[in-house]
Amino acid sequence: MLEDASRIGGAEAKDVVVGDSENGEITVPKLNDEGVAALGVALRSKFEAYKKDRYMYEQQWLKNNRQISGEYDPDLKKAIGERSLAYPKLTRVKCVSTLSKLMNLLFTAGEKNYEIAASPVPDLETKDLDDLLKTLSTDASGEEIEEAIKNFAKARAKRLELEIDDQLQELGGDKSLSYVALCRKVIMSGIRYGLGVLEGPFAMQSTSRTWTRDSDGTLVATKIEKFRPMFDFVPLWDYYPDLSAKYFHQMEGQFRRIVMNKSALNDLKEQMKSIVLEDKIDAVVRKYPDGNYTPQTFETELRSEGSQSASKTESRGKYEVMRWVGNVSAVAMRKAGIEIPEGRDTDDVLVHAMFVDNIIIMLQIDPWASVTNGETVQMFHHFVFEESESSVLGEGLPEIVRDSQLGVCAAARLILDNASVMRNFEVNRELLVPGQDIHTISTDKCWYREDGPATAHIPAVRVVELPTNLPELMNIMRVFKDLADEETFVSAATGGDLQKGPSEPYRTAAGASMLQGMAALPFKDVVRNFDMFTESVLGAMITFNKTLNGHIEGIKGDFRPVARGATSLIAKEVLGVQLDNFATTLTDEEKKYVKFRNLAAARVKVRDLDDESVIVSEREAKQIDEAEQQVLAKQQAQQEEMLRAEIRSVLGDAFKSVALANKNMAAAEAQSVETVLDAMEQGINAAELSGKGGGDGQGNTGGAAGGQQTPAVASERPTAIGAGAATGQEDVIGGGAGASGAITGGGLA
Repeated sequence: MLEDASRIGGAEAKDVVVGDSENGEITVPKLNDEGVAALGVALRSKFEAYKKDRYMYEQQWLKNNRQISGEYDPDLKKAIGERSLAYPKLTRVKCVSTLSKLMNLLFTAGEKNYEIAASPVPDLETKDLDDLLKTLSTDASGEEIEEAIKNFAKARAKRLELEIDDQLQELGGDKSLSYVALCRKVIMSGIRYGLGVLEGPFAMQSTSRTWTRDSDGTLVATKIEKFRPMFDFVPLWDYYPDLSAKYFHQMEGQFRRIVMNKSALNDLKEQMKSIVLEDKIDAVVRKYPDGNYTPQTFETELRSEGSQSASKTESRGKYEVMRWVGNVSAVAMRKAGIEIPEGRDTDDVLVHAMFVDNIIIMLQIDPWASVTNGETVQMFHHFVFEESESSVLGEGLPEIVRDSQLGVCAAARLILDNASVMRNFEVNRELLVPGQDIHTISTDKCWYREDGPATAHIPAVRVVELPTNLPELMNIMRVFKDLADEETFVSAATGGDLQKGPSEPYRTAAGASMLQGMAALPFKDVVRNFDMFTESVLGAMITFNKTLNGHIEGIKGDFRPVARGATSLIAKEVLGVQLDNFATTLTDEEKKYVKFRNLAAARVKVRDLDDESVIVSEREAKQIDEAEQQVLAKQQAQQEEMLRAEIRSVLGDAFKSVALANKNMAAAEAQSVETVLDAMEQGINAAELSGKGGGDGQGNTGGAAGGQQTPAVASERPTAIGAGAATGQEDVIGGGAGASGAITGGGLA
C-alpha cells in the first residue's frame, strides 16, 4: 500500500495534506532544492547507520529461519562433515503450536479480544452536552446528570465499536485481508524473530449508507462519503528502527524499505500528487533508468536457503524506496522550504519522508498534527513476543529453544550414525572363490568358498558387533525434548494431545477443555504483550474516526480501547461452572439487580456456542419482556378481580351470618320475654286462685272467708287473701296450695 503510505486522505482530502488550496486545486509548496538535497543526504546517512546497527540481529534472524526450516548453520554444517545431517524439526512444531494456540485464544469464534469503552469521566463536546441537558428535567440532581452523561458516552462508544468492527473486516492493503489475517502475520513474525510490525492507519475514501428522516418522518437511506482506515503488515526484514533506544516510544524514528518497479514509482505522481515531488521522481528515473535496487546480503542468503537463486535480471528496473517516519530538526526543515512556526528553531518536528538513494521524492510534516489538534497518531504498532533487556526487538521462540533443539539434533545424528555402522562384516578373502564382489551385501547373496576340510569350521564372512548405545541415545533425545517443553511452555497438551494427561476423571469434554485451559495459562504474558499491540492499533483507529469521520452521527466522544485477550485464558468449563452456580444461588432480592439476558449470553459463549443463533437479540428480548409484562399485568388484574369477588362473597356470608345470629338472638330474647310473661301470668293466676280457697291446715297461710285483701307494709309484697286450701310444699302468697298443685279455690288479687 505504498500509494497510501504518506498520506491520510489522498488528493480529495484538502484539509489533510500539506500545501495550499487555490481554485479547488491542491498545490505542493515550493521547496528549496539545496535544503531538500541536504536533508536527503542526512536521511540516507541515518539509514546506513540504522542498517549497520541491525546487522547482528539479521544474523540471529537467519539462524532462527534455518532452525525452523531444519537447516544447520554453515559453520556447524561444515564441522559435521560427511556424517548424518538429520535435523528433527522440533522448533517448527513449537512455532506452529504456539501460533495456533495464540490465534485460538485471541480470536475465539463469536468473541472479540477488544472493546471500545467510554472514559471513566467522559468529556463531551459542548453541543452534545447541551443537547443532553435539554432532555433532562430542570430539577435534575448532579448525580442524575453525571449518570446521563455516562449512559450517553456508553451509547456512543458502542456505536463507534460497531463502526470499527465493520472497518476491521476489510483492513489490509487492497481490502483483501481482514484484521485477523493481518494479526496472524504479525504474530507469526513475533514468534519467529521476536517482533511483529503493523503500519497504519492510512486513509481510503469510500461510500457508506446512513438513515435519515425526510419532512414527513419517513426513514430514507442516504449515501455519505467517509474514510476507511487501512493497515499494512511490515516484514521485519524491511523494518529499520532506532536500536539505540530502550523503548519504542523513545526512538528518534524508523525506516521502512519498499521495493517497487518503475511503473509503480511513476504511479505515485498520480496517486499522491498532493504531496510527492514529481520532478524528483523524474530525476530518479533519469539517474537510474534500470533501477537502483540491489539485493541485500540477507535476501541472498534467504533465497539460497530456499533453493532459489537471485539472478541479476530480477533486480533490473526496480527501485529501493525508503520511507522515514521520525524527527527532523526544525532548522533543516526550514532550510528545505517547509514553513515552521517561529520560536521552534531548537525543536524537532515529526516528519514523513520518502527517498530513493539520497533523492527525496516526498516530504511533509506529520499530516495528523494539523487535524488532531496536536494529538500524536502512532503509525507503527509493535508486538513483542518476549521482551529482552538487551534490545527493543525482543526474542523469538527459536532463540529460546535453540540449545534444546541442537541437543535433539545431536542425539538424532548419533543414533543414525551408530545405526549405520551396525552392518559390519569380517571377510576372509583367502577362503573365497576369486572374482566375487566382496564390497557390498545384498539380499539372497551367495558366498562361494574353495577351502579344504582343515578350514571348514572357519566362516568366510562373520558379522562384527559394535556397541550402538541406542537406548541411551534415545533417553538423551527425550531429555532434550522435555527441556524444550519446559523452556517454551509448548507441550503435547498445548496442541490438544491428552494421551499424557490425567486418565479417567479427565476423559470428558469438560475435563479435556479444562486441561487445555490450564496448559494455556503460561501464554498469559505473551497475550498481554499482544494486548498492548491491540490497544495501539485501536487507539489509532479511534483517533482516525474521530478526526476524519466525525461527521458520521454518533461516533464522536471520549473513548479508550480496552484489550481483553488475557481475560479469555480461564478454562471455559471452570467459568461455566461459576456462571451456573451464580445463576442457581441468586436470591429473590438479588435477582432484580441482574441482567439475565447477558447472563444467558455468557453461559452460551462459555460453551463455544454461537450466541446469535441461540440467544435472541436485545430488541427481541425487549419485545419478550414487554409481552411478559403485559401477560403478568393481565394475570394480576384477573387475580385482583377474583380476590375482590371472593372478598365480596365472604363479606356477604358474614353479613348473612350476622343477620341470622341477630334473628336468632331476637327470637331467643322474644322466647325469654314470653317465658317470663308466662311465668308471671301463671303466678298471677295462682295468686288469684289461692285467695279464694283455704288450706288443709298444713300450709303457712290462712285465708279469711270472703277473700279480702289486706294491705301490707310498703316494703313487703301484697298478700292475696282468698278462699281455698293449698296442699304440698309450695306456698303461694295470698293462698294455700294443695298437694296436687291444683288450685281449688279462687280469689281476687
